[in-house]
Amino acid sequence: MLVRINTLLQGYSDIIYEILETLATFLNRNITPLLFEANILVVLAEVLTAIFAEVMQGKPEFADYLTHKLKGHPGQIEAAAIIEHILDGSSYVKEAQQLHETYLLQKPKQDRYALRTSPQWLGPQIEVIRLSTKSIEREINSMNDNPLIDVSRNKALHGGNFQEKIRSLGEDCDKVFAAICSGTLIDPLLHCLNEWDGSPLP
Repeated sequence: MLVRINTLLQGYSDIIYEILETLATFLNRNITPLLFEANILVVLAEVLTAIFAEVMQGKPEFADYLTHKLKGHPGQIEAAAIIEHILDGSSYVKEAQQLHETYLLQKPKQDRYALRTSPQWLGPQIEVIRLSTKSIEREINSMNDNPLIDVSRNKALHGGNFQEKIRSLGEDCDKVFAAICSGTLIDPLLHCLNEWDGSPLP
């Protein structure tokens, strides 16, 4: 809503002052649309992945920096670094490491696919959110009305700036991201439940 007011205040829209006043009143009384916080979902997905690694007695090597540096995607590197930071010094990870060393055949050599590939799943979504954020920042400072009124030339310009394909593509990507994050987190949860024997969880 603030973005819309900003657009209308630029002076190129064919709009009456009372509409601006009404929008400002809504904004001042906190009557606004609720926007989904995709960036918070990213952090939550990373934290939950680290928790799953602890609960599943996973090996933290899946988040090792070198693996993701060699792939080279910034989102993947970021996801792995945050997960690695959370797991660093975890008493559950240390306990699991001792268990792996004592009982070599109790757990598979490598962690479940869903866990060890989680940075590869989360990384592209992080990059999409960064791109979406940039396009929304541009949109905030743009003019998107029709017609546009050029007072200096006494012209009404009929065009198509109201088309918001850039923004809608970003929003579509964010929706897909939310679905992928949910799917990425469901798989480790199901593995946790499958392996749980009723004993207390860490």
